[in-house]
Amino acid sequence: MPTEHQLLVARAQETVRGLAPELAKICQLTLGNEISIEERTRPKLKWDIDSFRRQIAERLPLLIYSFRQDLPQPTILAIPLWKDSGNPFSAYLLAEGPSPLLSEDGLMRLRCFSEAVWIAFEKQALPALAAGGGQSLYLLKSWTGPDLFN
Repeated sequence: MPTEHQLLVARAQETVRGLAPELAKICQLTLGNEISIEERTRPKLKWDIDSFRRQIAERLPLLIYSFRQDLPQPTILAIPLWKDSGNPFSAYLLAEGPSPLLSEDGLMRLRCFSEAVWIAFEKQALPALAAGGGQSLYLLKSWTGPDLFN
């Protein structure tokens, strides 16, 4: 019988594999640094997160979605939050620059994808992300490959 850890990782893998091809068509994903490092390079970010700073899961990286639209390129930052419920993988989405035109369903898909990536990251099921921030993941489709997960 699978453990809770195995079930959590399996659900995260299924979510990433299911949403990656769709997201690859509209955006590029870059693995950001921890929030304290990103704040230094993105001054506006500090102002935007002050109201919920205590809820940020510091150990998880930001996920930076750059959309393939007109320049300037719209960007959404996915910030990991530790909610009052105790879920350390809740995603807060913050538009930086012009906001991409996404439906509520599109935003929900970004949240689900971000949360699945953080679960896999936290459970050490994504060896490609262990190298640290700033790693650019140009083709989300490659995330569905057989070597992605441990």
